[in-house]
Amino acid sequence: MQKINKRTIFRITSIRYITLFPIWIFVGAGIAIYVAMEIKDIPMSILIGFISTLLLNFLWTLKIVQKAKKTQNKMIKVVQKELQKVDYYNCGEYGALAIDAKEKTIATVCACKKFKLQKPFVFHFDKIDSYKAFAPGFSTIRSIGEESVFNVAEELSHNIASQANANFQSGLYFYLDDITKPEIFVQMQYGEAEKWMLILKKLVDGSLEEQSTPFLFPQS
Repeated sequence: MQKINKRTIFRITSIRYITLFPIWIFVGAGIAIYVAMEIKDIPMSILIGFISTLLLNFLWTLKIVQKAKKTQNKMIKVVQKELQKVDYYNCGEYGALAIDAKEKTIATVCACKKFKLQKPFVFHFDKIDSYKAFAPGFSTIRSIGEESVFNVAEELSHNIASQANANFQSGLYFYLDDITKPEIFVQMQYGEAEKWMLILKKLVDGSLEEQSTPFLFPQS
């Protein structure tokens, strides 16, 4: 199977970096104060604090991104293993699904915000009552007048976190004729979920073509 595209990784990186930035500002400020007390050089201590903020945030974000990449690769392997053959698949930050066109079965798996995998679920297309592509709205904050650096960072963090939370809830929702699993959610970008509506339509009406190798849909 193909690996996750770089655009998805960039989205994770940027969201995580900006969201965590206000936290590391306080850490950098603490470092700057400590250095100022030790070397008695305020300009140098401010510079060291600023660099520390950027560097520590980058290293922590890099750690999270590496964990996200490993989780995505695991999710792809999980859904592949659950089916006899994979014709189409998709993998977002927190969810993956794959389809066996011949058997008309769908395998799904999801992960929590800490990238821990949950148990995969496989179902036949005739279990589907309905399905939809969905993306919730999110709020943004804009202040009027002069603002401190901390206020600007806090607003930016809130807006990015709000967008990230909306992204966590965006994707495909399946409503099944199944007592144990009446609803299945597969996280992906809303634009991708809309395109998957066509794949599912073709799966249901029997016109979905088989593929010689697993096909990442939609293509970047």
